Amino acid sequence: MATSKPILFVDDDANALAGFQRALRTYTQLTIEIAQGPQRGLQALTTRGPFAVVVSDMRMPVMNGVQFLQRAHEIAPDTVRVMLTGNADLQTAIDAVNEGCIFQFLCKPCPPAQLAKALGAAVSHYELICAERELLEKTLRGSVKVLTDVLSLVNPAAFGRAMRMADTVRHLASAIAPRDAWQFELAALLSHLGCVTLSPALLEAASAGTAPLDAADRQRFDAHPQVAHDLIAHIPRLGDVAEMIARQDEPHAERPTTETSIADPITLGARMLHIARDLDTLIATGVPADEAVGRMRNTTGKYDPRLLDKLTTSDESSASPRKSARVSLSAVEVGMEVQEEVRTASGLLLLAPGQTVTPALQQRLGNFLRMSAVFGTVRVLLPARDTLTARPTS
Repeated sequence: MATSKPILFVDDDANALAGFQRALRTYTQLTIEIAQGPQRGLQALTTRGPFAVVVSDMRMPVMNGVQFLQRAHEIAPDTVRVMLTGNADLQTAIDAVNEGCIFQFLCKPCPPAQLAKALGAAVSHYELICAERELLEKTLRGSVKVLTDVLSLVNPAAFGRAMRMADTVRHLASAIAPRDAWQFELAALLSHLGCVTLSPALLEAASAGTAPLDAADRQRFDAHPQVAHDLIAHIPRLGDVAEMIARQDEPHAERPTTETSIADPITLGARMLHIARDLDTLIATGVPADEAVGRMRNTTGKYDPRLLDKLTTSDESSASPRKSARVSLSAVEVGMEVQEEVRTASGLLLLAPGQTVTPALQQRLGNFLRMSAVFGTVRVLLPARDTLTARPTS
């Protein structure tokens, strides 16, 4: 099976690498690249990948083939690993399978036809891995979209807060752990999913923070992270995200920063959510953003200081700021970010500050407009792509 991704051969013998290229030249469906020695092999995986397959010799200086394939697995986990070696003893094969996580073990000399067949099977396996991941990611994106759309309709205030938290978490993740940024952002977007069980009045009172909640309301509100955890824990690949959400109230002092906690995505994600949520709460009470960050820095033991060091209220390197405009409610379009709340004549909250308009929200707003239950204008941020033909009003 042909693939657009090349195959990487790694061997410390330049003549052997040239021989592989010559032997496989007639198999035009295979694109062969080479790297002499394990260190250049690792560099190739990092800078020239992704590769569908990596084929390694066993006996090489600095690190042997098993050690190399272990490192290759860390750098490119989807790349299929093959061992091709003249050192064909049983222990070498066992180590390669168990420690190098190889797909096939081949012995030198390997006839070109046999090698090409093995590589074709490895390429097919790589494409199966990619297809399954793509299907899973589409399912994941679809599941998350459904959940966030439901939250935006049932509790706009919670959805707006989750969107604002996601902005903060996205900034922190890009500075701390860019490879895992997707799951931290998802945790923020889903962090208030449990608020579907709360009344809008309770959520607004808790978010405003202007007066303490009574014991019963505080208990109901404090339960929402666990409710969200229970709703999403069984969605494939969202187990860690669910744990981050469940632990978002955990003070930093309970688990001080260690090398383990730095590497643990669940602990790191929970700390990001804690910071993002409390920052949003302070700003919602009228505290300027810079002052809010300062107050958090002066609160000993509650927040991870390493994360607070990365927390800034503006990003000077970002692209030009999005344009703001006041538009009629009938002109609100998908992708706009609402900057003011929109309520019906009876006081029902339809859109909350910080919400990005989704197709479902646009449809809901349209339904209330047709019933003449809502009217007027709202200030929005236009989508970043925008040359949007929004109809501004005075």
